Amino acid sequence: MYHICNKNAKLGKRVVHPYLICYNTAMANETENNRSRRSDSTDFLHDSPHAVKKEPSHSTVHKAAGSSSVSSTSHSSSSKAASVKPSSSGTSKTVRKKASSVHASSTTGAKHHLTKRQKEQRRKLTIAVLFLAFSLLLAVSAIIFVTVNSKNGNSCSEHSIFASPSPSPEPTPEAITDASVIWEKVTVNGVSLNGKTVAQARELVKQQLENQIANVNLTVAYNQYSMVLTSEKLGMSYDEDALEDILEQAAQASGKADYSVPLNHSEDLLRESLAELNDQIPNHATNAVAEIRWKTNKVDDTNYLQPVFKYTDGVNGMAVDTDEVIRLVENALAEGRFDAQIQPNVIISEPAVTTAILKKRTTLLSSFTTTYRFRGTSGMDEASKLNCESRDINISKAVDLMKVIQLAPGKTFSYNKATGSRTEKNGWALANAIYQGSHRPEPGGGVCQLSTTMYNALLMANIKISARRNHSIPVDYVDDGWDATVDDGHIDFKFTNNTNDTLYVFCYITKNKSSSRKKDIHVEVYGTAFPDGTVYKKRSELVEILPFKEETIKDKTMYVSDAPIVEREGRDGSTVNTFIDMYVNGSFVKTVYSATTTYEPISKQTRIGIKADPTAAPVY
Repeated sequence: MYHICNKNAKLGKRVVHPYLICYNTAMANETENNRSRRSDSTDFLHDSPHAVKKEPSHSTVHKAAGSSSVSSTSHSSSSKAASVKPSSSGTSKTVRKKASSVHASSTTGAKHHLTKRQKEQRRKLTIAVLFLAFSLLLAVSAIIFVTVNSKNGNSCSEHSIFASPSPSPEPTPEAITDASVIWEKVTVNGVSLNGKTVAQARELVKQQLENQIANVNLTVAYNQYSMVLTSEKLGMSYDEDALEDILEQAAQASGKADYSVPLNHSEDLLRESLAELNDQIPNHATNAVAEIRWKTNKVDDTNYLQPVFKYTDGVNGMAVDTDEVIRLVENALAEGRFDAQIQPNVIISEPAVTTAILKKRTTLLSSFTTTYRFRGTSGMDEASKLNCESRDINISKAVDLMKVIQLAPGKTFSYNKATGSRTEKNGWALANAIYQGSHRPEPGGGVCQLSTTMYNALLMANIKISARRNHSIPVDYVDDGWDATVDDGHIDFKFTNNTNDTLYVFCYITKNKSSSRKKDIHVEVYGTAFPDGTVYKKRSELVEILPFKEETIKDKTMYVSDAPIVEREGRDGSTVNTFIDMYVNGSFVKTVYSATTTYEPISKQTRIGIKADPTAAPVY
């Protein structure tokens, strides 16, 4: 049920329906005096069609002529709603008659009036209901949308139910194949491809590119000095991937288009060619030079050569502006001027290699010296004196063969390969060499002292030792653990240049300052300077002493009473660990090399007789 508030309702009368609340303002223009005159009377005190008479009954609201009412119990507009109770008997007929007349005339108008207003009110009500329903629908949709997006980790600020829909994806273009036809007026590197398939176009463009590369002849000339830069000198080529990309674009072109596949060149090759041109131009800059010169050291009657570095400074000169020429060449190639004439600018050039650079590359990294006796003393026997002289011959020969070792990065040096086969025929003298714990004469005896000196110098330069073995017994020219033996065709000493620049090893002999009967072997290692404050130091530790054993040799030819003969003195063995430690600014950093050396003990051998002593003749 709903109630409609009309203009005939009492002022201030509040009529409520489920969706609308309205207040009757029909009598808003009446004065306070008129409202007071509308009392509960049986007469109509005002002829206005809006005046109505109050009934004490709560079941029916009476209507005046031209007015309408809605019953609280019925929506009927019958004549019962128009009956008026008379206030006095004398006037009841007149009033009833008059009222009937008024009611009769107003009933027809009221029906028409109610029907028209009801339609208007219902239309407004319908619009209001629809608007409210649409608002509720939007609100519910928004709640659902926010809930779903919240579950997917999206915020409401990123999405909106009022956002414009995403554009539909563009249709996938048809795949380009070799059979695809280029219909538009398209050129690539000046070649017309109209009406050609991609396969045909590829061949045409390739031929054009190869022709362009073959025709490259750029001339760079300065005065009478010139050079022709051909495609070979420039390393000309083209990118096939770039060609395929351009052919695909050409097949998809929607109008006239001109494309170009760029020609590539090698800047390194171009610089090399320009360097050749610079060499032709007089007064060009010259680099500093490091040369190995020789210093003579005289020991007795022998002159020994000592290698030393001598540096010559570089000189400024004239040269073409390489960077400018490269720019001009690249411009000419990009513009298709493959036979262009290029006039370079000449500038003052400085040496690319200075003396400072060379000195840094040839810095003394380490050196090591050992001493040997080359002349015997008066207290020696002749064999010992001869052995000293023979060792001197062999050491001097080995030093001369290896006075300068120049080793490229990554290369390995072999000591045995440098000396060659050490035989008497090849000029090597017989001298004592250590063999299985004792000494025996061999050609080239003594050369192990040079390999040992070299071993120590290289270790302190942090050079990689590739092959090294110790002697079977310790030697007297270095501490235990620091020796390196060699044996012709059997034991070798090798090292590898593990730096990034050329390694130089100088070997030479000088007179010993403390004795006229001795000489010093020097080994110096040169190369790229260490970082500032970096040095390498030797360190060793004795692990254990290995006591020698005694052996007895029984000789049947000797009598039991004969004195024992010591064939060989015993010698204790030992195990020694050696290390090379790296220090920076005086602080230990790490150990870069370690080795374990073991000298086996040498047993003492004593010969004794086991033959029975002869029986003494009886004395009579």
